[in-house]
Amino acid sequence: MAFLFPRPKIEAAMPDTTRPPNELVRVYFERRTHAQLDPPPTPDEIRRQLGWHLILTLRQPDRDDCN
Repeated sequence: MAFLFPRPKIEAAMPDTTRPPNELVRVYFERRTHAQLDPPPTPDEIRRQLGWHLILTLRQPDRDDCN
């Protein structure tokens, strides 16, 4: 089947990307490998950040509607 109109040119949706130099990649991974990592937060700190302490203080075990 022949088209009556020329087909529109479909352009790439992704832009061209550049590749970083090898030395830059080596420096990045070297820095990342030897970086000091912070220890994970304690369970109490996680509960505090999530606001669970608010829920625990409002919850009363003798109430039936808490479950």
